[in-house]
Amino acid sequence: MSTINWKYDILFALRILHPLEPDFFTLQPTDDGTLALRNHGLLFKAYPSSAVAIAEKKVLPDGTKTIVRKLNRVQAFTFLLKAKNKVALGNLKPFNATTPSLLSQPQTLYFDNLNAALAPDQGLVNDNGILALTFTAAAQHRAARLPERLIYAPPAGVTAVQVTPRRPGPPATSLVFDASDKKKLPLLIELPAGVYRFAHVGVPPGEQLAIADTALLYEDVVAVIRIFKDQNTDYDTPIRYDLRFEPV
Repeated sequence: MSTINWKYDILFALRILHPLEPDFFTLQPTDDGTLALRNHGLLFKAYPSSAVAIAEKKVLPDGTKTIVRKLNRVQAFTFLLKAKNKVALGNLKPFNATTPSLLSQPQTLYFDNLNAALAPDQGLVNDNGILALTFTAAAQHRAARLPERLIYAPPAGVTAVQVTPRRPGPPATSLVFDASDKKKLPLLIELPAGVYRFAHVGVPPGEQLAIADTALLYEDVVAVIRIFKDQNTDYDTPIRYDLRFEPV
């Protein structure tokens, strides 16, 4: 009688490299991240300054491995990076960044795997079967944290506010909020939880990345990290995303 076995493999991992004690940083999924992991049959396990998302596979009698619950659409998995000693953040900054210390950052650091700002010199290195990629300084964004229901008064001279979701695939359709009639200001902007690019139309022009998540307004976080996966995900090649900090 043939039997089916089960195997658990890493789908992706996060690792924080820094010069402080190993458990200085912790990673945890947001509430939405926890739900996304659960809905796609992924297990989350946290370690000191690192974490992994694990996929369940079915091993057939001939040795073929198939994923138990495969992604069928684009999905963001969102994680919070926290520090156990906020004062010590004054001694750290993102690797190779020309920015001030983490303690003096006016906004939240944000990283995702959407752009090419993952170190190409390490992207081709296979580390024990794991493809290792490093977030470079170019991958670093500063994002404002906003409630999902925002009352916003744009500066004088701005005629519209464009809000565009940050996600993979074809350019997302922007939501346009008309600000030309000053009698209808301030604007009421209601958004699903997510990451968006806010852009002003008119004078002065301007752009700002923003994380719309009311729950995050009350979290003491160093950074927000989002990993996007979709129906084309390679479940046989786990990817580790490294985020490095160095002394100021």
